[in-house]
Amino acid sequence: MHLPYSIGIDIGTTAIKAVAFDARGQVLHKTTADCYTHEPQPGYREQDPVNIWQGFVAALQQLCTTFAHPPQVVGLSAPMHAFAAFDTAANPLTPFLIWSDERSVTIAEALHRQGLAQPLYKASGTPVHPMSPLCKWLWWQQQQPELQDTAAQFCGVKEYLWYRLFGEWVIDTTTASATGLFNIHHLMWDHHLLQQFKLTQEKLPLVQPMDFCRRLPAHVALPPLLHQVPFVLGGSDGVLAARAGWQSSGLHCSLSVGTSAALRRITKGPKLHPQAQTFCYHMQEDWFVQGGPSNNGLILLPWLRNEVLETQTSYEQLLAAAATVAAGSDGLLFMPYLQGERAPHWNKKLSAQFINQGPQQGTGHLVRAVLEGMAYNIKWIGETMQLPPGENLFTTGAAVQHPFLMQLLADVLNCNLHTTADGDGVALGAAGIGAQATGFSMHVQPLLHTYTP
Repeated sequence: MHLPYSIGIDIGTTAIKAVAFDARGQVLHKTTADCYTHEPQPGYREQDPVNIWQGFVAALQQLCTTFAHPPQVVGLSAPMHAFAAFDTAANPLTPFLIWSDERSVTIAEALHRQGLAQPLYKASGTPVHPMSPLCKWLWWQQQQPELQDTAAQFCGVKEYLWYRLFGEWVIDTTTASATGLFNIHHLMWDHHLLQQFKLTQEKLPLVQPMDFCRRLPAHVALPPLLHQVPFVLGGSDGVLAARAGWQSSGLHCSLSVGTSAALRRITKGPKLHPQAQTFCYHMQEDWFVQGGPSNNGLILLPWLRNEVLETQTSYEQLLAAAATVAAGSDGLLFMPYLQGERAPHWNKKLSAQFINQGPQQGTGHLVRAVLEGMAYNIKWIGETMQLPPGENLFTTGAAVQHPFLMQLLADVLNCNLHTTADGDGVALGAAGIGAQATGFSMHVQPLLHTYTP
């Protein structure tokens, strides 16, 4: 007998993962394909749409070689805030400007000076920041005004992939919520904002719920095993990670620590911060996700290893060295703002630096100080969100693979961190919404690991 399974696709900043889950939410097999970020000049961070499509196809092709029968459903997830322009034939006119792209920093600063940031946040739930597609659009207006006429569509990663699959521009509400152009109170493109910033609704994807579904046509260049399989639109990575914890254990709060980091909380109705220090995005029905994102997650480790330590030592060895150092790193502090910061500061000009560095501190001290700096910034986000001590957090991302790091996070945050065996929470969330949309019975087992302070 062929065991039924579903596939969740997690399109991240550095990799595309295709993960097959059984009906209990256990991983049967997964494959990955790399994503490449280009930085043509400082602060410009871009990805090639065609390269992402090729990685998406490659990950699915490799996964399908493992199975002799088709999945019940394929659910999709992609990062928030990426934005690109396409012509009438869906050819890219620009690369994707991803979440960490900073070229529109002067645009965001101008909106703050003009007193527009707070009204924009109250309508959209998206803080005014260079990450926002709204700011990227306004930058294009200044620097590439010809796109106003030549571009037929502006959208993010998942919307482009969906068009390549089904020939229609469609966006889910979780992803639309993160554009700065979507009204989270009425769950539609904000006509006032579009008019104010001279962008027509016809050049934005049609908004649909996460469970919007299409069957894959046979002409699409994916394995025949997937032809006529339902594909479900899914949502943004952050919202689906939060939903996966909720689905598997009823936890309303979640933590993601990968290249970047974020704390999130599922709320009934939109929950906005009085000083716009957190985001608020729609999930489904009258459920929303409030949270705070950090630019500076585990991206700090490659920087530390390559630029500061100038070593080829493995990350596992670096973490082992940090584990030999007592909490506090003998007074060595690290300000973790390698890429400026979003929550809770929303300040591009913050920078990374060590404080109290002395000759007695070695590699282990440096590594531990970097991890503690990252963790304390996440703690600050939690305080901004008023998360209570001892909160239970469903935890996903690459950090889940490292017990020492997980325990450090639990200790600093003073929270209980709950994980699955593999940390593939985003893909599990994508597979879960796919199962819900198609009626596939998926009963996710309880979380397997817990780290307590």
